[in-house]
Parts: sequence; structure tokens; C-alpha cells
Amino acid sequence: MTRSKNAMSHAKLNLFYGEEFLVREAARNFIDGVLPESVRDTNLIVFDGAGVRLADVIEEVYTQSLFGGHKLILIEQTTLFLSGSDNPKLLKKAVDAWKAGSKRSALRSFGACLSMSGAKLSIDMTASELISDSGLSARGSGAEILLELAGAFIQQGSKIPAQNDEQALDNLITGNIPDDITILFTALEVNTRQKSFKLFQKYGNVAHLAAKQERFGPALDKDFFNNHVKDILRAAGKEITPSALDKMRSLSGLGMRSLQSELDKLIAYIGERKKISDKDVEELFLDSSQSSYFDFIDALHSGDLQKTIIQVNENLKTVEHPLIVLGSIAAEFRKLIIARELLFTVFAKDWKPSISYKAFQEIVSR
Repeated sequence: MTRSKNAMSHAKLNLFYGEEFLVREAARNFIDGVLPESVRDTNLIVFDGAGVRLADVIEEVYTQSLFGGHKLILIEQTTLFLSGSDNPKLLKKAVDAWKAGSKRSALRSFGACLSMSGAKLSIDMTASELISDSGLSARGSGAEILLELAGAFIQQGSKIPAQNDEQALDNLITGNIPDDITILFTALEVNTRQKSFKLFQKYGNVAHLAAKQERFGPALDKDFFNNHVKDILRAAGKEITPSALDKMRSLSGLGMRSLQSELDKLIAYIGERKKISDKDVEELFLDSSQSSYFDFIDALHSGDLQKTIIQVNENLKTVEHPLIVLGSIAAEFRKLIIARELLFTVFAKDWKPSISYKAFQEIVSR
């Protein structure tokens, strides 16, 4: 976890970004330090960062609290510090959130991707048409999830957030914020090269909150994992045996979001009991081998040798025999050989690198 100097102090302007659970936890602790619980109903103003209008935030900054006193304005999961070039990173966040079951977070990130890509949502538009219009793309299992995201976005009647004026953001950052106002932005991702972000670093406090990973792999660092789990269980009045903690780490996924979800279930499952045993973890903790497999396949499709080797190593930890991994690699190569054959035969006349999914469907249906 990294942060700028005094990043967690109560300055007028604050930005926490990084791992969703860690950011949410830091924001909660920050609010506890700024506002007494007795005044939060009136003095805590929360905006959804995906659809926020800066004009509304600025108006709130210069409007006194109904009953006086200090006011805290929270803009959750903002995309203000991103641009269109950051869409691949934000889309990955959306796909990962959807995999972990955090549909609200996934759809919020997906909507931000649509906004930054300049996509338009029209009546009776299909999921594949929305993806085609946005120019968004993903590989492997991510492509299927992207289609699910687009379908859910349309079905729920979501609206594509309006793009905000960067100059308005700069004016807010450099403006004369009243002494009784504190502003907190939270974000999953930021562009550290963006002008507004650099301006924020100059005038406000910035904290980058990230989970520590193993030196040569994507898994969570053992000490970080153990301390984090123990802290959560301690807060819930629970303990865990060393062997159960080791088993939990071997079963857990790579993301903090899925880990927190499993811990919540485990705490509720043991009820009044204080200590978590090996049996509790075995019975309830979700085995992450399936998601590990999809991460492995995605890495294989990416063509990134270093990334693929890391994922092969992770996948070998979860399978019964190395030949299973070899079989998966062979299956993917067979698909590539078939696809290449089709490319130079059936699709030879019609295929173009920039072809839309809709056009591809029309070719296939002939």
C-alpha cells in the first residue's frame, strides 16, 4: 500500500484509489474521523461517481449544511481522473467485478467505459450492437462477460454517464474551498499522468491503496494475506487456527473483493463460535481453481509469455495432474488452428481486422 505524505489526514481535498475493498475501508475510517455519527444524515453528502455532474458537486461545496457544522462530500468511484486511453484498465475492473459477483460495481465501471468511448445507447439496441458501437473488446472468457455486461446494462435501463468538463474539475481543485467543507473522492483507477491528477496531488492528499502481491506471481503476499484476514476476523470477534489460515490462502482467489465475500460468509456461518477451524474453511470457503483456470486461459490468449508462465504456475497449484494443464493448452491451440483455417477459407473474402461483431454474425449465418 502506497500513499502520498499525510494522505490520510483530514485535508479539504482527498483522493483514495486502488483496490475496491481497501479504498472502501479507508473511506469508512476517514468518515469516522471527520464526522460524528449523529450528524451524518445531514452533513454527509454522497454522489455516485459514475454519473456525477461536477456542477452539482460545486454547488454542494458552496451550500451551507442545513443544521450547520462541518460537511463531508463523498464522490464514490469517480472516473474523473481517467481518459479514453484508460478504457482497457477500467474494462478489466468491470470484468473482474462481474466475475466476483459485484454486479453493481461492474455495471458502474462498464458505464464509465461507454462514456469515455463516446458510445450512444438507442432504443432496441442489442448487447452486441452496444459493444460494437463502443469499440470495447476483451479476450477469452472476458469477451463472454463483456456481452453479459452489455445485456445487463441495457436490461436495467442504465444510462451512459455524461462526460464531465476537465476545466471544471481543475477549477474545483484550485478553488477556495470553505473551511467547514471536506471533499473525498474514491476511485478504482486513475491516470497518474493526467493533468487534473497532478493538480490534485499538488493541492490535496492522495492515497494509493493496493494489496501486496507475491514477488514472482499474482497471488496475495502471504504476510499481507494473513494480517488482513486476522484483522477482519479480530474486528468480528473471531480467531482462526494457523492450519485453517493456510488452507484459506490455498483456496482463495487473487482479488480482495472475492476474499471479503468469502470471509463474510464464513463469519456468518460459524455464528457464536469464536474460533474458525480447518473444517469450517473446507466446508464453506469457495475454491478459486475455476477462476484461476479462466485467468490462465486469458493469459494464454494474450500472447504475453511472462504473464502466461506466471498463470501456468498458479494453475499447476490447483490441478490434480500437470497433464490437465497441458491438455488445456493443447485444446486452445486446436481452436486457434481451426480459426486460422476458417480465416483463409470461409472468411477469406469478407474478413477485416476492424469488422464489427454484428457483421461477423451476418457472415457466420450465411
